[in-house]
Amino acid sequence: MDKAVKAGFNKADAKTKVQVSGIANALNLLTGEVSGEAEVTCDLNAIPTGETFPKEGYEYLSMDYLLVGKETKTVVDVNWQITDGATTVDRTFTNVPLQGNYRTNIYGNLLTATADMNVEIDPAFSDADYNDLIEDALIVANNAELATKLATDGAVVKLAPNTTYRLPSTVGDDIEIIGNEGAKPAAVQWHGVTATFHNVKFVYGQENYVGIQHAKTIKYENCEIAGQMFSYAENSEFVGCVFTQNEVNYNIWTYGSKNIKFTNCTFNCKGKAALLYSESATLAQTATFDNCKFNASAPAKDKAAIEIDSSLGTNYDVYIKNCVATGFDLGSVSGNSLWNQKKGNLTNLWVDGVQKLTRE
Repeated sequence: MDKAVKAGFNKADAKTKVQVSGIANALNLLTGEVSGEAEVTCDLNAIPTGETFPKEGYEYLSMDYLLVGKETKTVVDVNWQITDGATTVDRTFTNVPLQGNYRTNIYGNLLTATADMNVEIDPAFSDADYNDLIEDALIVANNAELATKLATDGAVVKLAPNTTYRLPSTVGDDIEIIGNEGAKPAAVQWHGVTATFHNVKFVYGQENYVGIQHAKTIKYENCEIAGQMFSYAENSEFVGCVFTQNEVNYNIWTYGSKNIKFTNCTFNCKGKAALLYSESATLAQTATFDNCKFNASAPAKDKAAIEIDSSLGTNYDVYIKNCVATGFDLGSVSGNSLWNQKKGNLTNLWVDGVQKLTRE
């Protein structure tokens, strides 16, 4: 706001308008479920006062409450306008994440720069009570307790803060793991298991083939993943995760997954973010990158953010939507810094709905 005021914007007369499309418009008070789809407009109103924005250095320009079910996770499009009567700024934010009992923050130089903005989703109001799942979780203090609790189908556990864990080799099905500081995984095999990780920090090394093997479905929500990870689960999904790599290795190999999806994720690396590769000639993999950011602190020669190697027979269908790569070299074959099929010709690839590669 200070930059805008210096440029002549009148903060005292400022009013904002918010329009959200794809939001629910009906609530079942008995079940807590929402339904319907509508466009909601919060018309021009004065900017909030007396509130502290959760990110230092920023202030509230608007604040709105939207109808989202307690267990619902969704994305919406937001049209936002601010005016002082003389100057009007319109901004559009696509694929903004919403979750029941969470607060979504949109912040950046919204008045003075068209590309400088951030979107994040945080537990609202109090970390202790934002979700019944956490309330019901069994807090585990060590590896032995973790193994015991996770042995039961449907187990929900919460990891103690500032504690490192090793995932047990045998667990029940449909388990939930909630963390502050996270798990340090070994190459465990969870045959046929479905599991969800919430806010867990995974600390991998740089070795190959380390990951949770043979699981049915693994979902990672708002997790931090350090080092080099291999994905094996038949279905893998990453939502709001941050990948960090301090060596010139990949953040993740999609490897053995049949379906793998990244939504609102950030990849921080030294020039190599995601590798789609497998030795299997019978595997067919669908990989989706939706609204992800790839940040390279330095380029790796001929490496794009997303590298594909289909030379050993794996068929790939790759969907890249609303993603940005910064600091990467141009791919050796594609000449593009976002994606590159470095070997093979067994890939169908779309970028923002336009097909760029066709399987031969």
